[in-house]
Formats: sequence, C-alpha cells, structure tokens
Amino acid sequence: PILELTLSPTYACNFRCTYCYVDFDERRMSEDVARWIRQFFERELPHFKQANITWFGGEPLLQWRQVAKLASDLSAIGRSVGRPVLHFLITNGYLLTPEIARTLVESGISYFHVTIDGADQSQDTRRVLRGGHPTYERVRANLLDLLGDHPDVGVTLRMNLELDSTGAVRPLLESIPLEYRHRVQVHATPIIREGVERPAELHRKVAEAITLAQQLGYAYYDNAIPIGRTRNCSAEASTNYQIGPDGQLHKCSPSFKPEVTVGRLGPSGAASKTPAALSWKSVPQLADKCLNCRFLCFCGGGCRLNR
Repeated sequence: PILELTLSPTYACNFRCTYCYVDFDERRMSEDVARWIRQFFERELPHFKQANITWFGGEPLLQWRQVAKLASDLSAIGRSVGRPVLHFLITNGYLLTPEIARTLVESGISYFHVTIDGADQSQDTRRVLRGGHPTYERVRANLLDLLGDHPDVGVTLRMNLELDSTGAVRPLLESIPLEYRHRVQVHATPIIREGVERPAELHRKVAEAITLAQQLGYAYYDNAIPIGRTRNCSAEASTNYQIGPDGQLHKCSPSFKPEVTVGRLGPSGAASKTPAALSWKSVPQLADKCLNCRFLCFCGGGCRLNR
C-alpha cells in the first residue's frame, strides 16, 4: 500500500569517507527530470495509501534548494489527492545549517537521518571532507541546532562502527542534551566491507552500543527484521525505486553493477522498465545459518546483489 521512492538529486558528495563504496558522479538533477518526477508522482500516488520519499545522494544538500522545491511540490500533490506524503532526508550533516534546515522543514521534510560515527577522532579520521579536513564539530553543532530549533522533527543518528571506534559512541551520546533524546533513534551498525568478514566481537560491541543508547534515553532504530523473515531489503519491493539525477530508475545506489539499473522515467513521467527489474523478485532466500543468527538484524543476510 505504500509507494517508496528514493530521490537522488546528485551522486556528488562533499565527503570522502574511508569506507564509502559509491562511485561519485558530479551530475545534478535537471529541471526536466524534476518535472518528470512530479508527473510520475501525480500518475502513481492515487493508487497507494501513502508515499514515503527518501532524499539521498551522494549528499543531497549539495542541491538543497531543489530538494526543498520538489519536496514542497510532492507534498502538495499528496494533499490534492488526500494521500499522506512523508519525507526523510539522509545527510552527512555538514551542510545542515540552521538556515537550510528551516527551509527544508518548511518544505515538509520532518525526518532527518544524520550519519556521525562517534565523537571526535572516530568521526574525523573516517568521515572527512573531500580535502581531508575534519567534520565532527560542525556536524554535531548542526545536529544540536536542528533538534533545538525544530521540536517536531525526528532524527535518526546513524553510526557506522568498527572495533576501534565503538568506544567513541558513549561520549557522542552523552554530549546530546537529555531533553532531545526521546526524538532521536540510534542506528548503530557494523561497517560492511565487501569481501571482509566481520568478527562476532564487532557485532557484540554494536549490540552493547544499542543497549547503552537505550539506557541513556534514546529510541532504538528498529529496522523490522525479525528472525525468520526471508526478505528485508526495501529494494525487493515492486513499489520501491531510486530515481537518479538523470531520471534513471535504480533498485539501490549505482555501484558499478548494471543489474542495479532497471529502467528510466520518460518526458511524460511514465516509467519504462528493463528485464533486470524482474530479477529483483527472484533472489534466493536467506540461508539457514542467517535465519538462526542472533545478529541477523545487523546485516539482513548480506547484500541482495551478492545473493
């Protein structure tokens, strides 16, 4: 019943995180593609009960004016047909200044997913600007301003953790005032490096970080993967697409793998799909060892592309 769209106005990014897998692309979404998205949305939304729009990149705030304008337009389409439209924005937080945050909230974006990998050096050695400069202090300041200025906004705090960075979780969580914490979901997760098996000790440390967050008054980011479920990736849903800056339809972020791209939007807003779209419905189920694993909630059985 839910139309799920991930909109990427650009795949460019102002960060160069040490573990990032994305092939950066400097293209920006044109006004033509934005118009096609509006037309597609007008065509599709009446067939669903609700729409969830995720703004993604690269770093979507490199195009924050376009994000605000298009988010406002899509919300207006939802009101015109009596369908709720929820907006989620995934950002590294560096450009989320009070002025930009105010514009985004006014456009209808009420959920912000900010990635910050713990306090101080844990962030500053992994999540650096393109020129190598540190980012922790500015991202944390923007996060606190967002929480203080907009009491109705929800925030997910994403922490990508390795064994040597789990100790930086506590100082970050303790630095956020208590009165904000009930609005902040903590999504701590092990870093995935292709071809590198993560030790069980890392999973235990991540679980301890989640327990700590709950003890400190935060909500746990429940990604709804109960043991026994055979599918978890949102890309598997036939109603879920990522629309890139050029109007191409992807099932997840382009990653040098052609099977990710499954179609494109046309000038009328119609979506044409390729045969690759069908393959996403026939991926093997999870292995027994995954179904019986205590840590399934952290990885969902691995990347669906690999399966």
